[in-house]
Amino acid sequence: MVFMGVIRQRQPDRARRRLLEEAAGVVRDKGVIALTLDAVARRAELSKGGLLHHFPSKKALLESLADAAIVDFEIAVEAAMDERPRAPARFSRAYFKATSDALEEDNRRQAVLALLMAADAALRERWSAWLAAQLRRHAATDASPEARVIRLAADGLWLAGLAGGPDAAPHARASVIERLNRFAETG
Repeated sequence: MVFMGVIRQRQPDRARRRLLEEAAGVVRDKGVIALTLDAVARRAELSKGGLLHHFPSKKALLESLADAAIVDFEIAVEAAMDERPRAPARFSRAYFKATSDALEEDNRRQAVLALLMAADAALRERWSAWLAAQLRRHAATDASPEARVIRLAADGLWLAGLAGGPDAAPHARASVIERLNRFAETG
């Protein structure tokens, strides 16, 4: 496409990623209720028509946002599992590490995933299906009560991080993470 003598290449994947990042920003900063197509298009500096080209509805945008967050989380879990290929409760330990790392990095997509799941039953189903598949895949190493405690502690840490308050303060979170890491090591 030529615009005023300058060749502008279309980059649909880049635009789509930008829209998802900006949608995550709206949800993280203002909540799920504030997520409108207009708000996302405005933040991404695209027209609403440009947004609709990539996501034909708010529902499609929300589903894509949740799917992207699940994929990001799965990548983080897989990387953490690669660090300890033979550890007991391998998946659960990696789940905990990915969760605590996301909190330390203020990972916007992971925070948004939790907020979206709280707001939408269909998105909770997506997460539940992913987690159930992972637990089936790792049943040989992650069926113990200790593995479940690690995952549930990670979920609680994640929720506390989103909710704010005294348990979300960096020093409080760091001490909990350190203690849970010791528990995960000794199980």
